[in-house]
Amino acid sequence: MGYINPETKAYVHYCGASILDRHHVLTAGHCGMLFINSVSYGWFVVAGALNVSDPTENTRVERPIAQAYMHEYFNEFTIENDVALIRVDGEFPLDGNIISTIPLRNVTLNPPAECTVSGWAQFSPEPVASDILQELDETLISQEDCVNAYQDFAIHILPGMLCTDFLEEGPSACHDDSGGPLVCGNQLTGVVSWSGDCSTGSYPAVYADVAYYSDWIRETLAKSIKDGGL
Repeated sequence: MGYINPETKAYVHYCGASILDRHHVLTAGHCGMLFINSVSYGWFVVAGALNVSDPTENTRVERPIAQAYMHEYFNEFTIENDVALIRVDGEFPLDGNIISTIPLRNVTLNPPAECTVSGWAQFSPEPVASDILQELDETLISQEDCVNAYQDFAIHILPGMLCTDFLEEGPSACHDDSGGPLVCGNQLTGVVSWSGDCSTGSYPAVYADVAYYSDWIRETLAKSIKDGGL
């Protein structure tokens, strides 16, 4: 998701998301804060693109953001309830391959589990936006291990958060990955939320737990369908 820079006319990527159906994507609450004013700022969702800066990709589609629904208890200081639902203007041409939905996990996954996070951040050596979609394999770790890792950090691990780590130190999901998917066993398990130091991986990566928010997602999706007359 992003917008067109009025000066350079280039696409500026801001956050990732996951497609839930033809009209909706799930992203992070701290992304949704900006999309509340999507009409005036021209935010839109890009789907079917591996290179987000290449408008000529024949699988690429762009859909304006029609409405953003942030979790009503999102807290930008503690980063609690970091989820948001986005309804687009129009619909995605789902083909089950290039542009497709992903099943949502309804029961919190027990660690350890092998997962994949994807997005448009890269490290060279500082975290910067990438034109090309990147992915990393990570391991889901226990809540206890994550709490211990962040015990001296300004932000703490709270209910609704889950964490991944590498067996060896290295980069993890970072700034331009926010809102993107953590996929475990072909199910959307987490939404990229935050990290103590994503460029080195010295802290675990933290995600909003999709299963924890499954009721909120279902109820908000129903509200959006009603609001949008879908």
